[in-house]
Amino acid sequence: MPKDVPLELPGIFTRRNRGDADRLKTFLNHQGHVVIVGGGLLGLELAASLREIDITVSIVQLSSRLMERQLDLISGDLLREHIEEMDVKVYFNDQVQTIFPHKNESGLVVNLKSGKTVPCNAVVDAVGTRPNVELALEAQIACGRGIMVNDYLQTTTDPEIFAMGEVAEFNGVVNGITAAAEQQADVAARFLAGDFSSYYSGSIFMNILKLADLDLCSLGLVEVPDNSPDYEEVIFTDKAKRYYKKCIIHQDKL
Repeated sequence: MPKDVPLELPGIFTRRNRGDADRLKTFLNHQGHVVIVGGGLLGLELAASLREIDITVSIVQLSSRLMERQLDLISGDLLREHIEEMDVKVYFNDQVQTIFPHKNESGLVVNLKSGKTVPCNAVVDAVGTRPNVELALEAQIACGRGIMVNDYLQTTTDPEIFAMGEVAEFNGVVNGITAAAEQQADVAARFLAGDFSSYYSGSIFMNILKLADLDLCSLGLVEVPDNSPDYEEVIFTDKAKRYYKKCIIHQDKL
């Protein structure tokens, strides 16, 4: 949660585990309006689930498109069309400035930086995760955004201590995907068993949006770096059917 969110107010939620989801569902009791802060995977999947039980949903998105880290402009626009057809209101290029209890009735009032106000029953923060590095910092282990590790998932401060999964930072990157955690665990296990030939070299970014009526997957590089001539784009698209596939090729490799 951002530090300035008034967590003492009823109706403000985050989602870290099953209990958080159950508390939100009980609080709403199948009615009301939810403002979701963040238009990434977590926020969109929550929005779709709430719409299935007829909850009114608004999304506040800091950037100009949904899933901006995983999608290019065209696929981002197709996703926007799909989400808006679900009757989800999206506030692009905006952010939450303050949250207050409603003066005249129950619920909350969300004030956006643009000056717009959104009355609602609940606010869910879904802007992403941040590694819990407090224990490592107390042990004086080097941390950036996560706990810094080498090719064998040893911490750069103490080779007897390992870190992997979403808390590990390798070459300046923190991977928030399950596949990376599994790959890192495999390398660490082999190293501890005496196999020094197996080492971690990073993971391909993979994101799958799980909606009932939409298939969306993003792997690896999303856009050609600075329109470099060394990259080739192959695109298959039918916007009317909301069909879009893009492959990026570099030195004969996908």
